[in-house]
Amino acid sequence: SAINACARVGNWEKALLLVVDMASKGIEPNEITFMAAIRACAEARQWERALLILTDDMAEYGVVPTAKSFNAVISACVKSGKLERAMQVVDMMADFNCSPDVRTVTTLLHAVVK
Repeated sequence: SAINACARVGNWEKALLLVVDMASKGIEPNEITFMAAIRACAEARQWERALLILTDDMAEYGVVPTAKSFNAVISACVKSGKLERAMQVVDMMADFNCSPDVRTVTTLLHAVVK
């Protein structure tokens, strides 16, 4: 998708515009859509915007985040050198009845080892 293409090159602003454009045309964004936008933010080191997608944008469209969404935001935090914030995102998972999975732990371990 176009949003995934933006994610590959870190064009987070364009990715977010595409999400808004989709919604304005009656195409409801889903978790996969938002994860692509989060990945675009991660590539551009825009961890704060990635977190807002998780906490605000997904809720606005009634999309309940899963461990995959949280992992994408955790990765964005780690790529930006924000390990403490990544740990706070892990703590948030319980509020959404999510549990850390293997990817969560692996991402955090790689960050600690670096």
